[in-house]
This record gives sequence, C-alpha cells and structure tokens, in this order.
Amino acid sequence: MSSGLLSIARTALLTHQSALQTISQNIANAETPGYSRQEAVLSANVPVRMSYGNVGTGVHVETIIRKRDLLLDDSYRSASTLAGNAEMRRDLLGQVESVFGEPSDAGMASALDAFWGSWSDLSASPGSLSARAVVQQRGRQVAQLFNGYDTQLTQQRNSTMERLQNTIGTINSIAGQVAELNTRIVTSESDGNANNDLRDLRDIKLDELSRIAGTRVITQANGSVSVLIGNSTLVQGDTARPLSLKLEMPNPMPATPLADVNVRIQLGTSPDRLAPLAGELSSMVAVLNVDIPEARS
Repeated sequence: MSSGLLSIARTALLTHQSALQTISQNIANAETPGYSRQEAVLSANVPVRMSYGNVGTGVHVETIIRKRDLLLDDSYRSASTLAGNAEMRRDLLGQVESVFGEPSDAGMASALDAFWGSWSDLSASPGSLSARAVVQQRGRQVAQLFNGYDTQLTQQRNSTMERLQNTIGTINSIAGQVAELNTRIVTSESDGNANNDLRDLRDIKLDELSRIAGTRVITQANGSVSVLIGNSTLVQGDTARPLSLKLEMPNPMPATPLADVNVRIQLGTSPDRLAPLAGELSSMVAVLNVDIPEARS
C-alpha cells in the first residue's frame, strides 16, 4: 500500500511539474510575436482493478494544447485583408495625388486660368504682338505642365509595377514556407501529439498572407492547411502554386504605343486571370489598371 501511495505521489509531482513548466513557458513568451498560450491537459492514470473495485494510480499529462480560437483567427485575417487593401490604396493614391499638387499656385488650375486669361487679353487686342507672345508662352507652360504630369505618372506606374512584382515574390516565398511547414507538421504529429511551435510559426505566415493577398485557410484532418487565394488553391498539402504577373496586350496592337497596359495575376500554369483579388495585391492592381490610366486621361 505504501509503495502505491509513493508511486501516486511521485507521478503527481512529475505531472504538476510539467504543468508548471508549461505555465512558465507561457510567461516567458508573453511578448513573443505569434506565440499561442499552451495548456497541459491532465488525465487520470488507468486504475488497477481489484476484487473490491478500481484503485486509482495517479495522474499524467495527456497532451499540451494550444489555446487558439479558429473563429478569431478567421475574423482577424478578414479584418487584416481589408486593412491591407485600404492602407495600400491610400499610400498609392496619395502618391498619384502628389503628382498634381493641387491646390497650388503652380498647379494645373492656375496654369489653365493664366492660359485662358491670355486668350481673353488677346481677344481684346488681336493685333498686339505682346498679347500673342503671352498666349504662346502660357500655352508652352500648359504643355510642359501636362508633359511633366505624364512623366511623373509613368514613373509612378513603374514604381508600382516593381512593388507589385516584389509583393508577388513575397507571396510565393511565404506560400512555399507554408507548404514546407505543412510537411513538417504532418510528419512530427504522426505520434498523435500536436507540434505547437510549428503551428504557431505557420499561423504567423498565414497572417502575413491574409494581409497581402486576402487568403482563406482550410484546416485538414492530418494537421496541414489548404490556402485559397481568389477562387483558386494557392497551397495544398506540401505543394504551393506560384503567382505570376502578366501584361494584357491589346489585340490588334495600336499604332501608337500605349502608356498604360493592364496587368493581370495568374496562378500556376493557368492562363486565366486570378479573381477576385483582395488585400494589398488588389489595391496595386486597381491603381495600375484603373486609377493611373484615369488620372492620365
């Protein structure tokens, strides 16, 4: 009997020591980005069946779980997608707006007022050489101003294109990391115990993807996740399909080269445009395909 009591006491001490170690781990990582609080789940040991009934044999740690709410994850990622879209659009449209610099004494409104005013003066004195010279001068200023706007909008388009290319590279890199983490998690959890650290790392990557590309996440029974972008699958198990950027050249080609050619995002080997887009990716494509051409026109 004393041997049984000592055995129960020993297992209880070891079990609660493990529970305290889990609590210490939580405290130590309170400020660690992406860390999920863990909890040691305790279960009673298998009792010994005696002639007079079952006799308990102590306690043990059944498993260590992450205190993670999938509903909150989905809500956070949805809000992050909207925030990424709005902030990127604000930044890019702010740069387009700065091209025109209105209201300003040296802006388009002021230059056009001066141009039309010079014509009014010329109409009052059609034979005045000085009035004619002023009209020519004001006309050149307006033309130079419009040409300057055009040049700056082209520069803005080029910088946004470069930014979009970099963003697509980032998405492909993160998607590849998620696929790799899927493989590691499935392998490490083959014994039935969750790999909390790898799952935390994967959730960090998924959060990044949601802000950039507005992805959706579906958890699979084997511990892996599928990641959807638009209506297509970006990551499935250990496989990630790459995004690519293509120009939508008109057919037939116009005689005059276009300043603004629409872009589209493609997934994997599919020739179709990826849709619908969301997050930062959506804002950059919208600025390139809609906002800059409208501002230029």
